[in-house]
This record gives sequence, structure tokens and C-alpha cells, in this order.
Amino acid sequence: MTDDLETRFGSAKHPERPREARPAGTDDATIDAVGKISAAFEIIENARGFLYGFHRMSGEADLNLQDGVKALKDAGHADLAAEIERVLVGRDVVRDMWTYQIVEAYDEQYYRVFQAVDDKVRRTLSNGRPHVYEAEMKVTEQSDTEQSDTEQSDTEQSDTEQSDTEQSDTEQSDTQQTKTEQSDTQ
Repeated sequence: MTDDLETRFGSAKHPERPREARPAGTDDATIDAVGKISAAFEIIENARGFLYGFHRMSGEADLNLQDGVKALKDAGHADLAAEIERVLVGRDVVRDMWTYQIVEAYDEQYYRVFQAVDDKVRRTLSNGRPHVYEAEMKVTEQSDTEQSDTEQSDTEQSDTEQSDTEQSDTEQSDTQQTKTEQSDTQ
């Protein structure tokens, strides 16, 4: 096996890929703003997934609880099993609601509104195209023509060092000129 990573895994750079056209007349600030709205909605999608997970896990726990209550009865603990069944089996997880009702309320009250906002922003400002910001980032990061951060840092450091050298040379020249002028006047 070779130790060369590019040989093993291939290059991340693909300058031959076509660049997706940005919607005409759309500036960087707009692309950034649309990207932020979309990123916020993606977080909501994630939160909704957790809410559905909560719904499923709560239901599964209730079914397992019912198995446990039956096992208590079968083991001769009917009174304890009956008490647990009265206070917990089928209990509302929040006042007057089971988890499916929480999911439905979340979807109706918040998720669908957020989804409509994200959709309207994209339709209005980026011709309905999602992920314009990310598409441009992909092209930039995969392009061979872009300098890497290290190359940019080295160039900036070299420019700074050159500027410092030029400034030092100028200061030395000014000091030398001042000394010459002082010796001429004496």
C-alpha cells in the first residue's frame, strides 16, 4: 500500500467541473442571507427528527412498560401492577397530549411556517435554487486556481517581511542622510 494519500484516495480538486451559475443580479450579501435562512431551516429539520425520535421512543417505552406490568402480574404482584397501570400506562406526556399530538402541533404551529419562510426566501431571492452559497463554496474549494490558506499565509508573510525590509531600508537611508547633513553643517 502506498503512503501517498492522493494516490490512495484521489484528489479533492476538480477544476474541470462546471460552475453553477448564480442567479442573475444576486450579490454576495443576498447569497449569504439566503444561506443563513436555509441553514436555520436545516436545524429545524434536525430538531423535528429529534421530536419524532422522542415520539417513537416514548411510545416504545409505553409498550415495554405494559410488558413489564404484565410480567409483574404473572410473577404474583398484581396489586403493584394494577397501581402502575392506573398511574402510568397510557398517561399523557404533557397535559392532555400524547406525543403524536405534540408532533402534530409542532408541525402545524412552527415547522410548516418555517418551511414556507425558507421556500419563499429561496423563490424570491435565488430563483428557488437551494444551497447556492454551498455550491459556490464547493467550486472554490475544489478549484486548482485558488491559493490554499497556507500559500496565502506565506504570501502575506512574505509581503509583510518585504514591507518591513523596505521600511527599515528607508529608515536607515533617512538616518544616514541626517548624519550627512549634520556633518556638513559642522
